[in-house]
Amino acid sequence: MFFALAGLLELSATIPYLRDILRGRTRPALTTWGVWLLLALFTCAAAIFAGAYSSAVISGAVAIECLLVVLLAMRFKNFTFKKFDIVCILGVIFGLFAWWITKDPVEALVIAVIIDAIGAFPTIRHALLRPKEETIWLFVLGTLASISALVAAGEPKFSNVLVPVYLILLNTILTLIIFFGSRAKEMQEKMSLAPLQALPHRYSARMRHHI
Repeated sequence: MFFALAGLLELSATIPYLRDILRGRTRPALTTWGVWLLLALFTCAAAIFAGAYSSAVISGAVAIECLLVVLLAMRFKNFTFKKFDIVCILGVIFGLFAWWITKDPVEALVIAVIIDAIGAFPTIRHALLRPKEETIWLFVLGTLASISALVAAGEPKFSNVLVPVYLILLNTILTLIIFFGSRAKEMQEKMSLAPLQALPHRYSARMRHHI
């Protein structure tokens, strides 16, 4: 039951994100979503081989949503790519090499999580700089999906709980960054408009026009 709930929550989490991409409100960091797509596919396979089916379900759902985001962002050319992304890509390549040479499924799972975290840095940076260009509900629902996957894990085996715990932390961090970042931006906007509101109407209207 919790396996299915986790998968459904993860898939539903991407709906508001895709909607906001179409509306031009959200600009995904393409490096993050490309890395997440690749890693989700590999993590799902590694989790299946390790017998960690809770991790496999959540990773499989993540792979589907990442593919949709990448395709839609590229179709409408609505994404971000910075020099910082290149550094992250180099880190991911190094991690993929370490992943390729390891023979242990659990070690592969740990390396996959590390690579996933490196890939998340562009989105974390983007959320810190432009929180209103991210959709908070993606990460709120992602947190709930990961909690469901953790409950579904049953036996507290390391390979079973690693991915859900990591995703709970990542989604919670991004949720808090976007929430408080958006509030801070709104406060800055209000403060910048406050002096104009104190001016007589004809002057404030003229100033707003120039702004």
